[in-house]
Amino acid sequence: VDLWASWCAPCKAEMPAAKQLRESYKDKDVVFVYLAVNDKEQNWHQAIEDCQTDYLGDNYLVLNTATAALLNEIKFKTIPRLLLYDKNGELVDTDAPRPSSSQIQSLIDKYLAI
Repeated sequence: VDLWASWCAPCKAEMPAAKQLRESYKDKDVVFVYLAVNDKEQNWHQAIEDCQTDYLGDNYLVLNTATAALLNEIKFKTIPRLLLYDKNGELVDTDAPRPSSSQIQSLIDKYLAI
């Protein structure tokens, strides 16, 4: 799960690497979800198109950032931020390495093997 926003330059800078990451796992049991936080719907729609997060990924706009249970659970404060879940849906990393890091593939591979 990638927490991001259309106005966040570091988030958008990660999107080319995120697209490559999605491509490398397209035939595996991995799901990529993008949650836009503190964003405006029109800007979010445009950013999905510009950043191609809809290619092998699911996109959602969080409408209740201040009260969303997931965001409260992880003590959300900043973006970009990646959450990593295992095959059982358990949250295993609340601040996973960014898509441009070589570490993220190692972590994903580790949880795919379990």
